[in-house]
Amino acid sequence: MKQVVFNSFPRSGNVYSSNCYHAFMHGNCSAVHIPEIFSVNEIANVTLFRKPEDAIASLIYKHSEGDQVQLERSFNGIQSHIDYYRLYMDYAKRNNENIYIGKFDDLINDTIGHFENLSKWLDIPLVEGYKDNFQRLSLSGNVWQEKYDGHMPREKDPIRLELEKAVAKMDSIQYLNEQYQTFIDTYKTVI
Repeated sequence: MKQVVFNSFPRSGNVYSSNCYHAFMHGNCSAVHIPEIFSVNEIANVTLFRKPEDAIASLIYKHSEGDQVQLERSFNGIQSHIDYYRLYMDYAKRNNENIYIGKFDDLINDTIGHFENLSKWLDIPLVEGYKDNFQRLSLSGNVWQEKYDGHMPREKDPIRLELEKAVAKMDSIQYLNEQYQTFIDTYKTVI
């Protein structure tokens, strides 16, 4: 059995996926941010793509942790986040036959369906009672609900909402959103 590696741009479901994995399948998994390993055939890379404006705004917010100076510094360095997102798309395009490419929204909106598809692609059977296992998962506490680094949807404060608006209005982000849509429409793994 191959090692399953959840390997996505930051803020795109790696932690959530790796914590849900054992409710659905047996075996080891890990979560990383290393698009360069998409070409390693000995591991099963699973990458999810979140709409760039959402992933990048979330990453900037996380890095700022409420500090206005850090927020401005992170916002000013947005081009590096854009470049890193594109790097993920480029490596995924080159290795699309070896990796599972999914949408963040599919994971969040239908976790069970997402893992059913993933099980087929990985050729790893689902564990008995996986739906009940998933319902019993405890996704609470700091890892899940912390204001800046939580891994579950939570109420957004006014700073976060303003940040999201500012990021979404940027021409470079709008262009990246278009590239993402074309990429996901072309390369998303279909089961």
